[in-house]
Amino acid sequence: MRIFTLLGLLILFTISIQAQTVNTDVQEEHSEFLLNDHAQEKSLPLGGGLVFRTVKIYPNPVTHRTMHVSPVNLSVYGYQIYKTTGEIVEIDNLIGRDDFEIILLEGIELGSYYITFHTSHGDITHNFILLD
Repeated sequence: MRIFTLLGLLILFTISIQAQTVNTDVQEEHSEFLLNDHAQEKSLPLGGGLVFRTVKIYPNPVTHRTMHVSPVNLSVYGYQIYKTTGEIVEIDNLIGRDDFEIILLEGIELGSYYITFHTSHGDITHNFILLD
């Protein structure tokens, strides 16, 4: 019985090492296209370098009901703010506006939210906490 248990552990260990090797090979093979899920930054090859495309929000947690927004190498066409339950709290269409740097969160309850930006390179979603 112990021989089968040790043999099973050896097989699992071997499979684990092989899976890590395959994963590393795939990452190296496709390293030209990166997607960081946490910050949702998209990198695309352009003239020998990488161009990062994202929308930065700060501060997080948001204080004084003012969220600062900084698009990086893309255009923002609109945004949706919704609760963690999925209920939409605010929608804004930004087409035709030149200056988009601040979102005022007046009339929104304190708590945890998601904001999805509709951009020239797809949707980018961040979570944030609204404090007073």
